[in-house]
Amino acid sequence: MFPTSNNRAIMLDVGRDNRVVSMAGKVGLKGNLVTMLDQLQRCQKSLNEFLEVNTHIYSTAKYFSGIG
Repeated sequence: MFPTSNNRAIMLDVGRDNRVVSMAGKVGLKGNLVTMLDQLQRCQKSLNEFLEVNTHIYSTAKYFSGIG
């Protein structure tokens, strides 16, 4: 996920006023938040896959090298 102007604007707005009621009146906020959630979930999935593969590779290399 790359920070976009929408994401940045939302975070700045929340930083200035974190009351839920103040955010309720923002036009298009729900759509932007749904998009952000989707992006974050895809990033998390990719990170988990990356870590799983690299953990397996490291464990295999460690086993064959006789370390530990």
